Amino acid sequence: MAFTRKRQELYFKISDAVAVFHAIMALIISGLGEIIPIFSFVSSSHGGIKFVYRYIDAPVYYAIDSFYHVGYGGLDLLIYLVLIILLSSFLYWVICYLFLRLFLALF
Repeated sequence: MAFTRKRQELYFKISDAVAVFHAIMALIISGLGEIIPIFSFVSSSHGGIKFVYRYIDAPVYYAIDSFYHVGYGGLDLLIYLVLIILLSSFLYWVICYLFLRLFLALF
């Protein structure tokens, strides 16, 4: 029984680490992309945010964008960005947790 509890704590810790790392890196990339034009190949305006949308958080972005489209500009853009990053982090957390449960159950 204690072994199972320790294993579940391991699942949660690894999944939490993946989700937090994703959220931090997505925010850093979007912020740097707005300050430094390193993502100008994606777009000349809001290159960092569009890079995060198209390449890092694409599944959640396209799912939400099909229901509600936010233009690029203003405070709505930042709220939309944070919402997409948080939902994508949660999605990555679930995928990582389920993968670990499946992978470690087989071995």
